[in-house]
Amino acid sequence: MGLCSSNKNQKPIQQSQLILSQPDQTNFKQSETQLTKQTKTAIPSIMAFQIPNLIKEDIDPPTPQSFRHSFNIIPEIKKSLEFKTGFFKTYSVITKNQDDNTLICQHNKTAELVLVYCMDPNNIQDQQLIKSIKLNQNDNNNICLFIEIFNENKTLYLVQEYCKGNKLSKLLNLERSKIIFIMSQLIQVLNQLNKHNLYHGKLTIDSFSLVDDQSYYVKLTDIKPIFQQNKNLETSKEMDEQNTYKRYQPPSEHPSIKSDIFAMGIIFHQLLTEKLPEKIKIINNQPIWNPLLKFQNENDEKMKKLLKSMLQLDHVKRVSVQQLTQNKILSILNNQDLIQEILQKISICPSLNYFQTAILTFMIQKFQSQEFKIIKQLYQILIENNENYLQENQLEQICRNSNLNKVEFEIEHHETYNNNNPLQNNSKRISEKDFLIALSNRDKLLTEENLETTYNQLKNSNGLLSAKSINRKIYIDQKQLLDDMEKISFNGQITINEFKDIMQLLK
Repeated sequence: MGLCSSNKNQKPIQQSQLILSQPDQTNFKQSETQLTKQTKTAIPSIMAFQIPNLIKEDIDPPTPQSFRHSFNIIPEIKKSLEFKTGFFKTYSVITKNQDDNTLICQHNKTAELVLVYCMDPNNIQDQQLIKSIKLNQNDNNNICLFIEIFNENKTLYLVQEYCKGNKLSKLLNLERSKIIFIMSQLIQVLNQLNKHNLYHGKLTIDSFSLVDDQSYYVKLTDIKPIFQQNKNLETSKEMDEQNTYKRYQPPSEHPSIKSDIFAMGIIFHQLLTEKLPEKIKIINNQPIWNPLLKFQNENDEKMKKLLKSMLQLDHVKRVSVQQLTQNKILSILNNQDLIQEILQKISICPSLNYFQTAILTFMIQKFQSQEFKIIKQLYQILIENNENYLQENQLEQICRNSNLNKVEFEIEHHETYNNNNPLQNNSKRISEKDFLIALSNRDKLLTEENLETTYNQLKNSNGLLSAKSINRKIYIDQKQLLDDMEKISFNGQITINEFKDIMQLLK
């Protein structure tokens, strides 16, 4: 499974194989069984931290000192929000939705799935939407992006990232640690919007989807309302959809970031109880409501307090976005189960040589791009104030001290994790690439077709893998790579069968 170089060699994807949500450039020619297989791998909560994506439009070659830290992919496709032509040369249509005039398409070169809005170039509202997107869109790991715009055949094709995972409303019987991980990501969506003076105004639980169904990475997929000047519901919407939307909004309040906080409180309530709160009643022009009526069996008083602060009918009394981001109940430092899972993944990750590390990092960026960005972000959070390396005993210490009922806990960097601490110096150092590989889904990544696609992208004109041919696609230390490759093959060039054998050992 892998990227396709042309339509000619590409097998069409059946509609039944698609799962709602967004692309990580994994193999989209998998069988339905492979695509829907649930492994439910938990990854820790994400707090606000912005880092650049290594797959960039323009990227300077890294210095020799940086080779051991990361492997940057040389970009192949440049995307922009300037109008262009050639939509049907670039994408193949997989499915159509006549109700909202959207398409699910696949990129003909990368096999990336995208959501496409078909729009009227003469429609003033569509023109205003595109102008607003160009002015206000900002990159965030938990919010989908509009990535391209095509103008041809009297139609605008607005291309958006796509999530392959289920809507949040489909998640049932989740463990508390996973719910808190999801909640922490949703707070970062609010934080990103608030930081840029934006708001959504129409949030519901189905505004969000999993990146794919094998992780708990979440993204806001319904992103058009952020950029629409008229936030009112279209008159064509069905009555039940309007009623559902109203359940997430405070009564008699104009859309704003404060109403988004209220809607997020309703979503949190659903994640925790799998039910909506009771409906708000209006008696003598006054709203009467007990938002936590279905939350009576919840023993966690801090969680009740959090929900109550988000669901205040008076927007002045409602908690702010800043206060939500500072609430430690959602912090990774208080999520013991997820920290423990990180340690477990690190402990079972096999040892890698330089060649294997370079290839795996390349494949993760190509086939699991969304996970790649979020795991890198998580690493940056954990290494803050720690000399750019993560210590294994640092995670163990966090795990020992983590407790949702002990929200005052903070890491003592200067006392527990300083360079003079002999325990830390003897602890295993975890680099960013080691962390990335340990937390990636290698079973899903190292499939026969993904390996074949990777080999075909990196091979030389003789059909063999060499340090020079790999360096055309990845910035690497050629000498160190060649040393490893000469241990595998007598002339330093690797056949496809040797390549598969080497990489499949890492599952």
